[in-house]
Amino acid sequence: MKNALIISLIVFQLFSCQKDDKKSANIASNNITMEVPKCLYPQLKAGYSAEKSETDYPNYEYKISDLDCSIPLLERELQKKSFKFLSPEDFSTKVYEIFHRKIDYGKTTKYLYVDGNNACNKEIIYNKNSDDEMVPQSYYLVKNKSFITELLSIPEIIDYQKEFPESLKYEEEQVNKNQGDVKITKWSEDNNLAQIRNNNIEKLVNRNLFLFNNKNEQLTWLLSNDESFLEMLCKIYGYDYNDKINQHFIKKNIVNNSIDRNINFFFNESCDEKLVIHENFINSFNNTLQISKKSSDAIILKNIASRVMSSPEYEKFSKEDKVMLVSYLANVFDPLFKTYHNDNTDWGTLTILADAKDYYDAEWNEVTSIIVKNNYYNLPNLKMSLDYANQFDSVGAPD
Repeated sequence: MKNALIISLIVFQLFSCQKDDKKSANIASNNITMEVPKCLYPQLKAGYSAEKSETDYPNYEYKISDLDCSIPLLERELQKKSFKFLSPEDFSTKVYEIFHRKIDYGKTTKYLYVDGNNACNKEIIYNKNSDDEMVPQSYYLVKNKSFITELLSIPEIIDYQKEFPESLKYEEEQVNKNQGDVKITKWSEDNNLAQIRNNNIEKLVNRNLFLFNNKNEQLTWLLSNDESFLEMLCKIYGYDYNDKINQHFIKKNIVNNSIDRNINFFFNESCDEKLVIHENFINSFNNTLQISKKSSDAIILKNIASRVMSSPEYEKFSKEDKVMLVSYLANVFDPLFKTYHNDNTDWGTLTILADAKDYYDAEWNEVTSIIVKNNYYNLPNLKMSLDYANQFDSVGAPD
């Protein structure tokens, strides 16, 4: 009787294990939980895209639960590429260095929101960066896993039909293409889905290896395939530490002299309305100009200085802040003007500081005092440039 009871228990246990195995057979990693299918099916039901009255229709509202259930899958992909997950202390340090944000691990929030258009917006929204026109582009720093990600649907991360075979049957039998007056395109009907998945994983891996593991070899891929992300880092968050990134945007964008597109490579505004100068980017630009020596490349510096001094858009900045920025730009432009302005007329008739002298007029002595008081901001060419500007008269340059 006792033996029979033991045998019965063993059989029951084996049956239970088989049942559990069957239940979890679709899970290809120990890191994936049963939460994944729970968010997968609603996403499948909503389809890859939807139309209503022949117009694109938002058939699915993404929530924190969608982000939550994607994290184990994304973590697994990073593990495959030998990503080193930083300690909370090291991750916090890196996040502050890159995004100027402090992580409070005392708060129960899972994510730190990174707005791709406004560094000061910290109110989390759940946006998918489905295309470059999505505003704002949204990113999420995962506090307890130490990586950054976008919000992605499960089909955009893994081959869901392979990893969760029952989902194929669900999509074929229970997902209707016509849902009332809304017509959907099923995820399985997207012929580009495999390529989309691959690109999403490449972005995830290369961004994180570069930003948090200091793997500079990933930069070549990022510059070729994820340029908008790097541009966001530079212009919105002032990430100007990498000369290769700076030079990439200088060669591609700055030489076209479009101020509106490029002005925030040189500076931006802090959340307390202070002017923040991107010193390293200006240094990189200076290195470029020392080689090209072209007025057509350098003139954007003068145009930016003029706009900051005179445009109502920048009245909110203090005079001290504006004088400092003008000084940084003059430190690069004015010595080049002095050396080459007699070679061709494209350099114009005034240096940046000579132009500032005309603009500030009666306040010029005050401006000069600000510069001197700040020890010329430790800029190597500024004292010479200031002395040179003071020699300009109504005719123009002294030489």
